[in-house]
Amino acid sequence: MSLLLGIETSTTQASIAIAGEGGILGEAALPGEVNPSAALMLAIDALLRAHGLTAGRLNGIAVSLGPGSFTGVRLGLATARGLALALEIPVRGVGTFDLLCADYAGEAAQVCPVVNAHSHGLYTAVYRKEGPGYRCETAPYTCKSEELPARVEGEVLFLGPHVSKFRDILQTVFGGRASFEAADRFPRASAAARLFDSPLALHDDPPGSVSPLYILPGVRLACDRGSEVK
Repeated sequence: MSLLLGIETSTTQASIAIAGEGGILGEAALPGEVNPSAALMLAIDALLRAHGLTAGRLNGIAVSLGPGSFTGVRLGLATARGLALALEIPVRGVGTFDLLCADYAGEAAQVCPVVNAHSHGLYTAVYRKEGPGYRCETAPYTCKSEELPARVEGEVLFLGPHVSKFRDILQTVFGGRASFEAADRFPRASAAARLFDSPLALHDDPPGSVSPLYILPGVRLACDRGSEVK
């Protein structure tokens, strides 16, 4: 049986997951007060042991690339590469926004994930409903909340780990065009594992081919419009 490890460390709610051919076998969140750098490998080992597995059984690792915490993303990617090198298995990176949209089961025509960019405002992107999933329409970028209405047309649903932080200002500047998920939605390692074989997953081959999504003000990344989050 093919076994995949998912790692998500781009937010304050880091998680890990194991997926098999039948779906997700197990998932665990790292305590928010614990430094992931000290706890990540211990958590991976504990999750594997809980399912009677060892790291040597893994066939691949999917890891989130951000945007989000610079330190967290670097840690997750470095851990994935170190483990993959030791086990001689592939690593694939998936954007945090793709993870969020993969877990969204609603029917909104247009979705904008929101992640706190601190002094730069927020990170966001535009995903549009297409078939059973969502397609990246506007690649991730950062801007101030009040600048966003000029960049996003029509009605939009906001979701993500920091919706509650930005809800009031976004409601004010978007008015009736905006709707919001009731609670903050954090990206999950299980979504990363599920997207391992997706066209959205970037192959880290050779190691170092994939970079964290560090987005600076005024910089907009390329968006692969042929890829759909399901």
